[in-house]
Amino acid sequence: MDAAGKTHATSFSWVSASIRFAHPIRDAVPSWVIGFGVLLGSCTATRPAAELAYFPAPPSPARVVQLRTFRRLEELVPPKPDPLSLFRQARGSAIGRPAGLAYAAGHLLICDLELACVHDWDLETGTARRVHDAEGVEFLHPVAVAVDDDGRWYVADTDRGEVIRSTASGSDVRRIKPAGGARFRPVSVAVHMDNLFVADIAAHEIQVYSTATGDLVRHIGGVGDEPGKFYFPLGVASTRDGRLLVSDTMNSRVQVFDPQSHFLRAFGQPGNRFGDMGKPKHLGVSHDGVVFVADAEFECVHVFSDEGQLLLVLVGDDGRRKGTGVPFGIALAYDVPAAVSSLVPADFNAEYFVFLSNGAGSLGVYAVGVGR
Repeated sequence: MDAAGKTHATSFSWVSASIRFAHPIRDAVPSWVIGFGVLLGSCTATRPAAELAYFPAPPSPARVVQLRTFRRLEELVPPKPDPLSLFRQARGSAIGRPAGLAYAAGHLLICDLELACVHDWDLETGTARRVHDAEGVEFLHPVAVAVDDDGRWYVADTDRGEVIRSTASGSDVRRIKPAGGARFRPVSVAVHMDNLFVADIAAHEIQVYSTATGDLVRHIGGVGDEPGKFYFPLGVASTRDGRLLVSDTMNSRVQVFDPQSHFLRAFGQPGNRFGDMGKPKHLGVSHDGVVFVADAEFECVHVFSDEGQLLLVLVGDDGRRKGTGVPFGIALAYDVPAAVSSLVPADFNAEYFVFLSNGAGSLGVYAVGVGR
């Protein structure tokens, strides 16, 4: 972690991982934790008023601000005044059941399990489109997506048993899967340089493929609970220096591997204290090493330092407010269009942004930084 990351981690060090609850995290929330906020389910012609939530709660200095929850692109990006374009946009931006996310060059990509497509939302222009196939290869159950440095998409489709690589226009398609017809259920993907990391829950392992050839390079893991083994790995993410993080879901932990795929450490464990995990799913890792872990069982997002120290918990409100859902996909963004950056309140200095999908059928966007 760089100097900025160390400062960030130190500023969160007041969070204690030893506080014991009588019930799981979602059933016993301390006063400094605020809920995700009311989801906005209706389609409107203008952006709804902001309902900001700060983490941790005042009077502590804010480190994360929930900016907006939304179900349609026009709830995030102001629509064009042309009524016909608004009608077309309202149809094109509707989502069903969002899953994995990716962000690249001002575009938010959303895997939709219900509509069997990948939504491509241009946050600069407010243009939405649905991608159902790539050169005739139809998506059946697109659960996760990643984008490489050349702008190519990698879509994990569990029903197809393939990762579909293509350009944004759907050309130059390559179907990536193990040779020999082995059962393959990809559920998460991450790209670092020429390596494609794929979480395969059928084999309880991470498979590493060449982005250039689509060939399988090596396996990581296998079923088990010892270090370096997995039991239903559901999320993968890579750091800028090539380390790999894996959500080891049924072992309730995140495991970290070096660029040569050697086990480094694990953090998280079953339990009901801060820092314990229920069912971790997708991951996001910032440039300074801060790790965001979507936890489906506790209905929260755990925030850890690069070394696995708990920094913060973003948690829902026990379902008392309509629409709080189970967090699933995570995407981080650094250079966002004005439609997103303009949502940041004046008393907060945003360093980067986090997009989150959840089981209620909505998306959320958060700013991460320092309160002024």
